[in-house]
Amino acid sequence: MTKLGNFIKSFRNAHNLSLRNFATLSGLSHTYIEKLEKGVNRRSGKPLVPTIETMQAIAKATGITLLEILQVSGYIPDTPSLKQGNAVKETSDTFPEDPELKDFWDQMVKRNELQILLKQVKDLSPEAIGRLIKYIHFVEDEEVEY
Repeated sequence: MTKLGNFIKSFRNAHNLSLRNFATLSGLSHTYIEKLEKGVNRRSGKPLVPTIETMQAIAKATGITLLEILQVSGYIPDTPSLKQGNAVKETSDTFPEDPELKDFWDQMVKRNELQILLKQVKDLSPEAIGRLIKYIHFVEDEEVEY
């Protein structure tokens, strides 16, 4: 089984999805999903290499980005700079007059426990993410004072 196959099967199991249910979510056939999970074309015995369109369909069905599915599958390296890309810089640039907040943001993007939050807000504008960062900073400051 390939990394992609393991990912799909784990996702299906975690969400109690049959091959057919996942096929419906992804827009791919259940037989193709099964082949992807096994990673091998039964007829030819050769490794199955999905197209970028297939990877996009799987990403959409699992609620992650194309970049993340390519990383999970091992097609591209899983690096913080690829995950965060320009969004980190753009968000950091929304704090030009507040060096303390900019520093807080720079530290926040490195914290593993906040990576889930960052993935959830990735589609927000840098300004909206900036407002969220201000709120998190405020809450953390309040906790420190008590």
